[in-house]
Amino acid sequence: VLLREDDPKIDAVLKENFAQIEKDKNGHVTQKEFRKIIQKINFKRNEIMKQLIAAFLLLFLAISATVLASPSAVRFAHLDTNMDGSISFVEAKQDKELLRQFTDLDEDNDEMISKAEFENFKP
Repeated sequence: VLLREDDPKIDAVLKENFAQIEKDKNGHVTQKEFRKIIQKINFKRNEIMKQLIAAFLLLFLAISATVLASPSAVRFAHLDTNMDGSISFVEAKQDKELLRQFTDLDEDNDEMISKAEFENFKP
């Protein structure tokens, strides 16, 4: 909660936070209580760092997969806008040459171009 110094709610927030830290209710924060809150803050910081590292790793893997993917696979993924693993006639409208070859590429006549069928595409 972000509060300005002159916000009337600040006293209530401070009292609530102090009550969470000051467990023995003697009106003072002991060294033990202070250590516990610092440990809790460090634990939360470590968990956030772990989540950030995991997110960066996923991003790195996604970028690596894109870089390592064949141009054909990248083009297929770009055209497969609903990501169902095939390119519909509507999706094929994004690429004039693909649209022109659509019927020839659709070998099983299911009105979809599979990844295997797309391998025969000649841009």
